[in-house]
Amino acid sequence: MPCRFFAAFGLIDLTFLSSNLLKIFDGGWFPIAVAAVVFTMMATWWHGRRLLAERRAGDATELSQFVAALDPDPPPRIDGTAVFLTSD
Repeated sequence: MPCRFFAAFGLIDLTFLSSNLLKIFDGGWFPIAVAAVVFTMMATWWHGRRLLAERRAGDATELSQFVAALDPDPPPRIDGTAVFLTSD
């Protein structure tokens, strides 16, 4: 059943694609070029963020070592709720 559903929408999409292919040479290339530039910028940004996260994770201290380092001089405690904005 899902295969027929996707095939029907695929047929409709292919019909629209084939009808719009004729417009590429009459100025339709411009939105495609803008989309390619935006895609390249976003893909580069995503790849750079992934590399940065990997490097930061590689340079991080083990949690057990960090906790052991806190034992001699514990940090001050403050009443209330704290919010840490981090992706981890």
